[in-house]
Amino acid sequence: MNGKIDMSSSYQTANYLVGSGGSIWLKADTITGSGSVNATGGKSNSNRGGGGRIRFDFNTYDYTGIINVGGE
Repeated sequence: MNGKIDMSSSYQTANYLVGSGGSIWLKADTITGSGSVNATGGKSNSNRGGGGRIRFDFNTYDYTGIINVGGE
C-alpha cells in the first residue's frame, strides 16, 4: 500500500462541534508499502474530536508508512 487512506474528520473554521475520526479495517495476507493511513479527529477554533480506530489483520507485516489516529 503506497497510497493514502483517510477517514479523518474535517476542520471547521467556526466554533462548531466536530466529529471523531472514522474506522479503517485492512485485511490482507501481506501488508507492505510506505503510504499513509489516517483516522484523526476534527478540530475547530475551540473544539476537538477524538481519534478514530485502525485495525490491521495480516500474516506478514512489512509496512513502513504513517499510521495516525490522534485526536486533534
